Amino acid sequence: MSSTVEQIKERLGIADVVSSYLKLEKAGKNFKAKCPFHNEKTPSFFISPDRNTYYCFGCGAKGDILTFVEEFEGLDFMGALKILASRAGVSLERIDFAAKDPHKRLYEVLEAAALFFETLLDRTVFAKEYALGRGITEASAKQFRIGYAPDAWRDLSAHLSTKGFTEREMRDAGLIKHSEEAKEKAPYDVFRNRLIFPIFDSSGRVIGFSGRALAEDEKGPKYLNSPETAVFKKGEVLLGLDRAKVAIRTYNFSILVEGQVDLVLAHQAGFTNTVAVMGSAFSQSHALRLRRLSGNMVIALDADDAGIAAAGKTSRIALRDGMDVKIAALPEGLDPADVIQKDKTLWKEAIKNATPVIEFFLTRTVEKESDPRKLKKIVRSEVLPYVSLIPNKIDQAHFIGVIARALLVDEAIIREELPRVAFEMPEIEKEKTVSVNTSDTVSRRKRLVRHLVGIGEWQNRGTGEARIDVATLYASLERILGPSFKEHLSEEDTAGAAFEAEIAYAESDTLDTHIAEILLGLEEDVLKEKFTLLMNDLMEAERKKDGVRAGQILEECKKVSAGLEALHKSA
Repeated sequence: MSSTVEQIKERLGIADVVSSYLKLEKAGKNFKAKCPFHNEKTPSFFISPDRNTYYCFGCGAKGDILTFVEEFEGLDFMGALKILASRAGVSLERIDFAAKDPHKRLYEVLEAAALFFETLLDRTVFAKEYALGRGITEASAKQFRIGYAPDAWRDLSAHLSTKGFTEREMRDAGLIKHSEEAKEKAPYDVFRNRLIFPIFDSSGRVIGFSGRALAEDEKGPKYLNSPETAVFKKGEVLLGLDRAKVAIRTYNFSILVEGQVDLVLAHQAGFTNTVAVMGSAFSQSHALRLRRLSGNMVIALDADDAGIAAAGKTSRIALRDGMDVKIAALPEGLDPADVIQKDKTLWKEAIKNATPVIEFFLTRTVEKESDPRKLKKIVRSEVLPYVSLIPNKIDQAHFIGVIARALLVDEAIIREELPRVAFEMPEIEKEKTVSVNTSDTVSRRKRLVRHLVGIGEWQNRGTGEARIDVATLYASLERILGPSFKEHLSEEDTAGAAFEAEIAYAESDTLDTHIAEILLGLEEDVLKEKFTLLMNDLMEAERKKDGVRAGQILEECKKVSAGLEALHKSA
């Protein structure tokens, strides 16, 4: 194994691998980029070709090409190894995967099941006609490996038994189950008489299945999905990500649809940057995976009440994670597959003219409500929460202006309402908006301080021409964080940080700019933390019905908010 890994590392440089995922900027003999593992505005993710490693000064992420692909793609070691080996042209045939991959048999039985279903689709006329009737071409069926599960209780399990798979392996893969009423009887196949869509991980391995009922009146759910297994976690899987990730990076936005048929037809129509959720269960894990590829997303869910509600929920999760979210307005009553089948141009225009989520819901509200007073109340309760979730204060200011103009009110009134709106939000959303993860914030701040002190100590050592005024740098840190800003750093920490700084900036001509950006980020962090703590105090005052104290806190909130806005304008 080690010789194989060494061969891969010899053929693939860290900059080559990372540049296929991120846009790199030259930084002396190194490179830098915006870190894909945490949300940041300015690059703090450094790539060292000499060491063949990466390190993020913002969140502490570090490693080599294997750890990068593992983290970025959401894969295990073997999955990352397969991707890199294929790219490097290194054979993995001699590796004993069973010894390294505890899920090897699970992947094998799932792959065997996928082949079984694929073969049956070619032989089953009515299932093939159903797929064609939904607009799926034969080429797309083969590309997405669509299959058919026979209308029989144990055909799949019997077939897999002949291939040497045990009952336990099939059960662990979610392919068979026991009857609750008669557990002593033989288990039966989970998927029967359904069009089968394999579910893939980001490296293209089969990890589960989604079965579509072939008749609307058939008993059971319209879609039946694999149960969660050791390799299939519903809350982490984005359908089609294995095929869409390159296109998402290329076009710099993702399209989110619901379900397998919408996904296949979108790709078939040329929109290969499309991914799908299973049902409408979009999670923060999904948002993180998409944001690593691009911070821009267009939501194209069904144009009915349930679809609009799901789009709203999805938007809130994505906005919280710093994504730029738009919604494609589809004709009422139609889903993406319907629109694409009816008129591909209509679909293309819907994606092209997608509207920022806040403007989308504002427009819908304005169109539905003619009474000015009721309109203001609805916008406050149904539109302002989206604004309060936006972490970027400049973006917030833009949408405050949009809403103020639509309601014919002063922007200051909208701005004043935001803290109250955040306080009134449901607990699950409020938690993300008005509570602070102290350990994460402090940890990140310590890393940034260590980095700046490292730069200062490197410059203080006097090796070469002085590039910055260290006294000014330390004065800025003291102003933002107080006189004890470096008390947590040991001599060893400081020496290591100085060495890292010299490697990163010895040949860089943007050191002053980089320091200014980090100081700006630190000051922003301090103000955000202060705002968050004030919001917690506001909640406590509201709980105690202390109106006087609540009013005082709101005034303090406005001052901090104004400070943040001024900070962004100066950036």
